[in-house]
Amino acid sequence: MATRLNDIKTLKKLKELENLHDEKTYLFEDEPVKVPLSLRLQEYWRSLVAEIFPPKCLMCDKKNPNAEEFPICPDCLQIFNQYEKKKVFNDKDGRPIGIGIYRYDGIIRYFTQKMKYERKIKIAEGFGEIAVKHVLEFCKNRHINYIIPIPCHETRLKERGFNQAEVIAKVIAKKTSNNHEP
Repeated sequence: MATRLNDIKTLKKLKELENLHDEKTYLFEDEPVKVPLSLRLQEYWRSLVAEIFPPKCLMCDKKNPNAEEFPICPDCLQIFNQYEKKKVFNDKDGRPIGIGIYRYDGIIRYFTQKMKYERKIKIAEGFGEIAVKHVLEFCKNRHINYIIPIPCHETRLKERGFNQAEVIAKVIAKKTSNNHEP
């Protein structure tokens, strides 16, 4: 059986490790990848837009060069961590059914009100991003079927135009499972 390799370093390393000296080991050079013009233009456009409009933190709107990795800047995340107060909520039989992550005070209260009353959906998405690690921690060793947002009253929904709990739940659902939506 012939071993197919695609680069010289791999071939040399394999020959060293397995003492291969036979004619059955072949080197196949990769053909250069041809990237379609449309994809090259899209990438150029994205980089141009990122230069003109650099990514910002979902919470404070400051420049956030790491927004692709995590959309909340390190400063906001550090402040949020100071308000962390995990609380597990149980049903009447004592089984855990949910968690609270932060105490409603200071910066958490400020961002919550800004999100609700100034219609800042991006802040709700930021809350969702921050909550993901806590939800995963809570779900560890538990069989969780659903992530359910607390319903918003019709009047509030009309005023705000969105249910912040639903936005947060959708972010969490997307990050924790590809198959479930709230």
